[in-house]
Amino acid sequence: MNTKSQFLKNVNDENQTASRWLILFISIFLVSLFIHILLLILQIGNQLDLYFLNLNDFLADFLNPVRYTANRDPYFDETIHPMHHNNPGLFYIVCWCVKQIAGIESNSTLQDLWANHTVILMTFYYLIIQYLLIGHSIICLCKKFKTNQLILIPLMMSYPMLYTLERANHVLFTAACINYFIAFYDRDEQLLRLLSCLCLALAASMKIYPALFGFLYFEKKQNKEIVISALMTIFLFFVPFLFFKHGLNNFTRLLWNIKQFTTMENHSLFFSLVRLFCIFSLILSIFQKTLLERLICIIFPFLLLSTNAGFYTTLYFYPLIILLFNNNQDERYSMSSFYKYFFFIYFFCLLNPLQFTQYILPTNRNDNLLICFYSLRHIFLCILTYEAIKTIKSMRNRNL
Repeated sequence: MNTKSQFLKNVNDENQTASRWLILFISIFLVSLFIHILLLILQIGNQLDLYFLNLNDFLADFLNPVRYTANRDPYFDETIHPMHHNNPGLFYIVCWCVKQIAGIESNSTLQDLWANHTVILMTFYYLIIQYLLIGHSIICLCKKFKTNQLILIPLMMSYPMLYTLERANHVLFTAACINYFIAFYDRDEQLLRLLSCLCLALAASMKIYPALFGFLYFEKKQNKEIVISALMTIFLFFVPFLFFKHGLNNFTRLLWNIKQFTTMENHSLFFSLVRLFCIFSLILSIFQKTLLERLICIIFPFLLLSTNAGFYTTLYFYPLIILLFNNNQDERYSMSSFYKYFFFIYFFCLLNPLQFTQYILPTNRNDNLLICFYSLRHIFLCILTYEAIKTIKSMRNRNL
């Protein structure tokens, strides 16, 4: 058998293996989803723990900001808890528009908004648009990595997705923007690269932390795109403050609000060291050879640096999940067997909606994220340490 034939045979074997792994992944996921729904209907176990406060705070991440923007003063209102008025101005403008159309008063309660048919209908459309955007962005990533689009099934019905939909959090929009960014940032077409700049700017303007994905630009030294994205982000982030009372002073107040909330967070020596390691991991991402390794280094800080969005940030893992089942023979998208096995298990635990942890952990809450987020992030820290050691050795051998 000649070399070309052997290469084609290896490619076909790898593609078939990826397809089998994907079918297995989807099959296990669907069984878990069916059991979750069945137990939910039969009211067996604590399956409602999948949703925040057992649905007692339904759609609150969108409806509450709608209330807070009634007086166009979402940052200086002392009656609002610090964790509730630390969103960027662009998001609050969207909320204010809904408030205007639905006629929401400043003294309205969450229960009042639930009873307002107009605001519920607008929230429904708001979620539908985000859901369609993130679905289409996943398709764009699948085309780039040549991943079977059946991966949409577990991604669109996953634990993070159902949780975020129940809360009506706008991380769906920012996650979709990041998917578009990763799909287009290194394309040859200038228009698509400009679109990726806009998507990164929109994501950073709505959630701030997605700006870290800009480190992907350093691989090919895309200085032009870095400047364009930075200018777009500055414009989209700061200009909306002018719409509200106090103008640009809202920015300093936003920083104060975030600081007030983060004082409630854990400030132990361990977590301080982990946060320093997060900064190191971002620098480390520049020296990685494959997109998988760079994304690992960029995404991990989201799990610790975000103040109150730990559950939501798991949506930023979607590009890694799509990469896991890729059929693209480009060496930039390759991964070791260890990563294939590790992420297969990790992502199944992350996406699985079935609440089962109360049977294996001494806890009154049946929260799978106790494993997926709080426990496995330490395993992720070990993965990052491994990448750091491997990179340092590689650089040392190169110098020798």
